[in-house]
Amino acid sequence: MKKLIWISVIANVFFLDILSKLLVKRYIPFYGERVIIPNFLSLTNIVNRGTVFGFFSTYERGFLYFVFLILSIFAFLLILYVFLKTSSNEVIANLSFSFIIGGALGNIFDRIVNGGVTDFIDIYYGSFRWPTFNLADSFISIGAILIIGEMILHRKRRVCSLSSQK
Repeated sequence: MKKLIWISVIANVFFLDILSKLLVKRYIPFYGERVIIPNFLSLTNIVNRGTVFGFFSTYERGFLYFVFLILSIFAFLLILYVFLKTSSNEVIANLSFSFIIGGALGNIFDRIVNGGVTDFIDIYYGSFRWPTFNLADSFISIGAILIIGEMILHRKRRVCSLSSQK
């Protein structure tokens, strides 16, 4: 029963990601920009046909597209497997995996339907510009940070409990 809660988190992350991409495509022209906070944050409608941070994005929908798609699906299935094996009582782990799975589903769906991933969150200051990203990327990153933090804390708790047994 508790896994249903996490599945609803996955569905909500997926829905928010797809909805945000649809709204950006509807209200911001391709390569268009809407400044939200001057010299810091804009919404910019672009499509990333490559991998993380736009690497290999100049390639058309050919061999590399299918390699990236298959790697994405493989990584998604691996995370899904770990998620399904995780106890429902492990809140941080389940939240982390739910964020990662929902975000991955959003990006995979976008890549299949549109031939690339819609990115729109553009953070910059002066000449510094972070690669444009989307909500799915944000959820995946937050999930990864949470799971790494949980692993570190779990290891510290384990070491502390072992040392207190002496």
